[in-house]
Amino acid sequence: MDVAIVELVRFRLAAGADPEAFAESARALDALVQTWPGFIRRTLSGGKDGVYTDHIVWRDMASAS
Repeated sequence: MDVAIVELVRFRLAAGADPEAFAESARALDALVQTWPGFIRRTLSGGKDGVYTDHIVWRDMASAS
């Protein structure tokens, strides 16, 4: 059975942080993360409550470590 590893990180930006600058940095990081062995996909979402969720799927635990 194939099992993927899901990495979930929930967070808020630091007080005074610029959400647009954060989003731009996150997009830039996507290009790097996509080159890492075992990476499958990444989704970053943010709610009106200011909570962000970074959802990354890896092929296996070794890749996620």
